[in-house]
Amino acid sequence: MTGTGSGGRARSQRPKYQPGGTPRPAGGGRRSRTASLTITLALIAALIAASFGLSRLHRAGHSAVKPDNTPVTNGATPTAPPTVAPALFSSADPFAGTPAAGYADGAAGIVLPTAHVVGGYSATQVRAAYATMRRILIAADLNRAVLAGGTPAAFSRLLIPQQRSWFDRSLGKQGLDRHGFARSTRTWLTSFAPGTTDLVGAVIKVHGRMTAAGRWSGNSRVLSIRADYLFVYPVQQAGGEPSTRMRIVARAVVTVQFAAWNDPGGPLEPWVAGVLGGPAGVLCGINDGFVHPAFPGGPQSPVQASGTAVNPYDQSIPPSTHGGCQPTTGT
Repeated sequence: MTGTGSGGRARSQRPKYQPGGTPRPAGGGRRSRTASLTITLALIAALIAASFGLSRLHRAGHSAVKPDNTPVTNGATPTAPPTVAPALFSSADPFAGTPAAGYADGAAGIVLPTAHVVGGYSATQVRAAYATMRRILIAADLNRAVLAGGTPAAFSRLLIPQQRSWFDRSLGKQGLDRHGFARSTRTWLTSFAPGTTDLVGAVIKVHGRMTAAGRWSGNSRVLSIRADYLFVYPVQQAGGEPSTRMRIVARAVVTVQFAAWNDPGGPLEPWVAGVLGGPAGVLCGINDGFVHPAFPGGPQSPVQASGTAVNPYDQSIPPSTHGGCQPTTGT
């Protein structure tokens, strides 16, 4: 894989979201809050057991080449100003030399699988759930207003009322909770810090797949849709020079459980049960929910990368559920 030309990238392994419980399906039998939490924790434990590596992806390699224009006052020869680095890519072909060159453009990369009967759910129900998952991914990772740091109204409208109110209330939160999970639901989305980032060109590359499975939630059956997608964004610093261009590779591993949460016998509704992954090529250790690209010559990460470098395009690596910041091979 071709690198970025500005050192290794890094990932912070902070999970984007883990649920605190799920609602009870309407007419789905009695289920205590304790039972709900037990099932949810079991799901989390299964994810942890199956994973060892990927989660929130960040960049830190630029910190080793920080320019220093401060005059030397101890008699040594002053450091020469750095030369302007060439642009990483042209606006006409921002994905050249990367796996993303072969990915589809935008929403065309989110292709619905052929629907079959799954766990007692009809092919029609499975097809509708796939379509809703597609709308969730588009609203979270391809919506231009959200990418610019705006209000994720389209995404919020896709949630059921119980989850929507909590999602909206938590958008502006900062920091991590006592389990190390991000407090801001902004991390469910790809949302660049306002005023920091310009997209280069009109194309975002997308690649991935979704699958369906029948699951138990308490004593009720749910249809679980899991999506694992890469979104590749060519960006540069807002108002900046082409020399600040870089690619952000964001991985979204989303699990949505579908059931008749509010209307017995009604259509299946989505409950976002987990969002893992995150963007490679951003600053580590900033916990405000926004994506902060690590532009060449820009601010350094508060947290430095460590460990073995990983390939942010490699979806065979399970998303992680623990914290940290690990180098990558480039974006």
